[in-house]
Amino acid sequence: AVHGRDYITIVPMGADEGSHGDYTRVSDKAEGKLQAPADTGMYEIRYVLDEGKRTMAAQPIEITEPEVSVSGPESALAGSTIPVAWTGAVHGRDYITIVPMGADEGSHGDYTRVSDKAEGRLQAPADTGMYEIRYVLDEGKRTMAAQPIEITAPEVTLSAQGELRAGDTLRVEWSGAVHPRDYITLVPMGTPDGDHAEYFRVADAGSRDMSAPDQPGLYELRYMLNEGRRVLARHPVEILDADAPLSSGASLSAPDSAAAGSMIEVGWSVDSSSADQRITLARADQAIFTWLSATKIEGEPPLRITLPDEPGSYELRFLDVSNQAVLARKVLVVE
Repeated sequence: AVHGRDYITIVPMGADEGSHGDYTRVSDKAEGKLQAPADTGMYEIRYVLDEGKRTMAAQPIEITEPEVSVSGPESALAGSTIPVAWTGAVHGRDYITIVPMGADEGSHGDYTRVSDKAEGRLQAPADTGMYEIRYVLDEGKRTMAAQPIEITAPEVTLSAQGELRAGDTLRVEWSGAVHPRDYITLVPMGTPDGDHAEYFRVADAGSRDMSAPDQPGLYELRYMLNEGRRVLARHPVEILDADAPLSSGASLSAPDSAAAGSMIEVGWSVDSSSADQRITLARADQAIFTWLSATKIEGEPPLRITLPDEPGSYELRFLDVSNQAVLARKVLVVE
């Protein structure tokens, strides 16, 4: 070595004096590493004087085509995690990516560096269609191997009560979850698809409770793909006033308020009977299938019920115990 700032470089064979590709300064070393170019062909490794950029020594080298392969599934759900594998890795900073079929060289979607591994994972895009999994050389962003993959639409279902009172508990159930970071949100009807209000991640569950909003109105429950914020399932929910009567297959008639310790008459109608149907009286905040008193439906209405001595907010409930269903609810204020 003549000077520490002299350098070793790799250039196409016959390149002009002073030109360079990847290079390394000689410093006080006697060896180093160069990044091979992306294109195959004949090249030269040159020792170049920093002063005057004069080539002092050269050695020819042929750059050959790497034998790289990449593999993954033939299809995957939009927004899901895709397992990928590769062989013949050239450089640790090369990467595996997923792009629309026919995308320009050097473009990328989600990607993972090959590092010293032979497999990894990619995030599938939100839009369905034909894509490619590509092994891309970091040097020159050249595609070394590709495999087609079809991204298909997930079949997600979402269910919950159709109506409930403000502040009540909304039981949400779903199936066909795509990714643990997907989320479920409840928004006012007409909210743009990308927006959200209160939400929770689906994780590895299939159901969860959430609190209904305090403001009555029409809402929409949405299953949102975390990738691309795409709505995969919707369910309308009407939020009623906190003291609104609720019915689903039955109705209750009774005073809105009455004196503590008094007796009231409760009327009812029901679409279909079962072996065990009851009218119950419970505190307003009491669990649905618990009560202060319960009377089994036998005979014709009305039913006479004695109210508690303690004033407060209570609820009359028509329960189908045989089918574990709530058919009607009505708030009653004891004064």
